[in-house]
Amino acid sequence: MRATKFSLLLLTTARAKVAPLPTGAKRFLVVGQPRAGSTWLTKYSPLLARCPGVVTTGEALHPLTVERLAPQLLGNDASAPLPLPDYTAYVRGVFEKLEQGGWNESSQQYVSPVRGAGFKVLYPQLPKRGFGVDSQSALKGFLKYAAASRVTLVHLVRLSQLERFMSLESIRQGQIQYHDGDLPSSHSRSRPTPLYIDPSKAYAWATKQAEQNEHLQLFFDRYCEKFGGTCLTVTYERLSSKNAIWAFAELRLAIFGESVACAPGASPPEWVPCSERVSNWPEVARRFNGTLWLDLCLENTIPAWARLAAARHARARARVTRTKARQDVDDAALARAAAHLYDKGAFFDAAGQLTYVPPGPARRPKRAEKYKRVY
Repeated sequence: MRATKFSLLLLTTARAKVAPLPTGAKRFLVVGQPRAGSTWLTKYSPLLARCPGVVTTGEALHPLTVERLAPQLLGNDASAPLPLPDYTAYVRGVFEKLEQGGWNESSQQYVSPVRGAGFKVLYPQLPKRGFGVDSQSALKGFLKYAAASRVTLVHLVRLSQLERFMSLESIRQGQIQYHDGDLPSSHSRSRPTPLYIDPSKAYAWATKQAEQNEHLQLFFDRYCEKFGGTCLTVTYERLSSKNAIWAFAELRLAIFGESVACAPGASPPEWVPCSERVSNWPEVARRFNGTLWLDLCLENTIPAWARLAAARHARARARVTRTKARQDVDDAALARAAAHLYDKGAFFDAAGQLTYVPPGPARRPKRAEKYKRVY
């Protein structure tokens, strides 16, 4: 009886397999969390989405979009979450429509010839289930399909979790719209009415979101290369910095396989520190004291101590997992370590001003602390 059920499962799996996309335009998927800049990167960024011959769309796997487009792409009504066969068929249909030169869902319609096509996928929209298997197995199956279809997976990570929380609070309080403008983090570059933020709630949320980044990054590290796929992790902070041109050049090289020239767009307005956008900033600063999220919220640049701490974290993880630690501290290393980074040499006074404490004399670790995991 069990052998019969297993044979039926294999037969159903074989019949439900979706053929990979043929060789053609360069394809990419931007995978990220909400409010991480994925819409701007996928639809409006002048150094990727607006490059000549690139046609993109936004959140093609949004539940409402799936219900509306399923009859056109799958031939029948469907709703999210889609099982793995329908999920891969839906993704294939979106790419086919984009590679035809654009359609009514794309940001640039009727582009010819199409050189690249892509759209974004949020964490909650990744495949959840396959043939009676858990979500991780379904995601493995999708990675295999993406590798066979030559789809580059771009893991977009916004390290500043406090900024993301503030963005969501601004939407909840009605200060901005969910998609407000085509510039990166428009809410961070304006001076709206200062927000009131619950420090404990924001800290718990930021920790949970950073752990999500870490878990998905570890999954990509383990399986993307194993399945022969192309995965690239890039931080939003690099893409929106003053040296963004080099980060975008690296991104285009991973997607197109060659150097592609794109005209830079207009410079965004000056970034406004979080201390000027939060009404109870001293409370928030004390709660986030020493974290990477606070430094990013104040200066919008990745501090040097965070890269050193990420390197220590990588070496400690390598000792535990008995693997070889990479020497370079790239965006993937920061995504893996952001939830564990802490600067013990910084604190905030009663006025919320950042000050630094000189480090004390080095001490020899006790025997019991020799193998303790401290980041």
